Formats: sequence, structure tokens, C-alpha cells
Amino acid sequence: MKRVVLWLVVGCGRIGFDSNAPFDGSTSDGQDAPSDAPSFTCEPSYTFVIGASRYRRAGTDEWINSETDCASDGLGSHLVVIDSAAELAGLAPLANGMTTWIGTTDRVLEGTWRQVTGPVAMVLPWAVGSGMTGGEDCVAWEPVANELADLSCLAAKARICECDGIAVDPSSF
Repeated sequence: MKRVVLWLVVGCGRIGFDSNAPFDGSTSDGQDAPSDAPSFTCEPSYTFVIGASRYRRAGTDEWINSETDCASDGLGSHLVVIDSAAELAGLAPLANGMTTWIGTTDRVLEGTWRQVTGPVAMVLPWAVGSGMTGGEDCVAWEPVANELADLSCLAAKARICECDGIAVDPSSF
């Protein structure tokens, strides 16, 4: 089972992806996606693919500037929102070992971690001592240790933007 899981994580990505084509809900094997699959368009710079989402590494800045930059693409783009351990593992090559902002914060209500798209964040792989204390409001991912830490939102960190067609909810951050 481990081999299959690892293969799926590594196997995710660029297979069948034309970076100049909009995502239209079809799959890489040419079959139509289910009728409930999202249909959205991403900027051509979103060339890294996991499932139905597309990603791009987008420089270094403070958390709010990073979120603003990602969302400026319109089209349902934002700082990466981590939905699973498999997604986190799949993004490791894109992070390239750099501590990276993700779209999770407790800026609105201390201790309530929300995604930039609105929902409360799922259980996260926190580093020891992170996520439970007050004062630091933005979440960064350390891909080498595969841990998340709450840091000052004013720190300059790398960012990964995700295009998945889901609009940001400014009331969540």
C-alpha cells in the first residue's frame, strides 16, 4: 500500500497538462470530468498540477501582500490552501525547500485557524509549540521538516499560489 500511495503523490502533476490551455473540467486522459467538477481558467503561469488545482511559486513577501498577489489573478486564485497530506507532499518540489506561506491564518479570531477561502482549517501538521499560542497569526510551511508554524505576518517568506476556482473570503483574514 505504501508504494501505491507514494507513487500517486509523485505521479501527480504535469502529466497531460498543456500550460497554455484553460482548465475546463476535462481530465488528462481526454475524458470528461463528472458534471459536478469545477470549470475555471487559470493564468498560464500556473503550470504545476495536483488534481483539479494548479499552482505557481510566486516570489517572497509578507503574508498579506502574498495573499493579495495571489488573489490579483482573479479567477479563484489565492495562497495555497492545504486540503490533505497528499497535497502537501505533492507540493514539496514546488516549494524547493523554502519556508512558504500558506492560506491559513487566525488574524480574525486568535486560535481559530481559517483558510483564506473561508472554512476553518483542517487539522494541520504543526511544529512543536506552534498553532496553540497567541501572538503569531499567519501560517508558513517548512517543507523539509513537513511542519507548519505560526509566524509574524510581517516576515518575508516564499509563497505558492493556488488556482482552483474558489474565491477568497476576505472576512476570514
